[in-house]
Amino acid sequence: MNYLPDNRTTRLAVIWTRHGLPYAPRMDLDPGSRWPLSAQLAQLLRSEIRSGRLVVGDLLPSEHELADDHGVSRETARRSLAMLAEEGLITRRRGVGSIVADARPVEEVRPAPGARISARLPTAAEQEATHVGSWVPVLAVHEPGSAERLYAADRVVIVILDGTTTSPPPPAG
Repeated sequence: MNYLPDNRTTRLAVIWTRHGLPYAPRMDLDPGSRWPLSAQLAQLLRSEIRSGRLVVGDLLPSEHELADDHGVSRETARRSLAMLAEEGLITRRRGVGSIVADARPVEEVRPAPGARISARLPTAAEQEATHVGSWVPVLAVHEPGSAERLYAADRVVIVILDGTTTSPPPPAG
């Protein structure tokens, strides 16, 4: 069996090769979707990072490899990587490639009873205020008597209390 180096055995790891992908090439890209292919590819890579399958220091595939593996143009792959860099999920180094960065942790939000929560794509001003990248939705939380608060949907978990307690129930076990 041909083992690939990973970030636990080398300083910079190439975890993605044509023969050892952590996911199946071409999955989840839909040319008929209303979302641009670059946004779809960025979301696929974002999910791999957020799930922990790609960890800090992992080297992502090159633009050429992403284009070949997903049947898209190199420009589409470049735009996808640019989105992730803009969000701070990866850093791009000329001559080295794109490396998974140390991203901000997920925030837990506990809205008050009666709060309304909705999801939408942010305006340009909201994008700047919440530091979300292109095509990343925001969650708008509006609590009675308060101004609407926005959260990047990929960096927040909404905890809904049952109304009878003031804190979440203890973990089972």
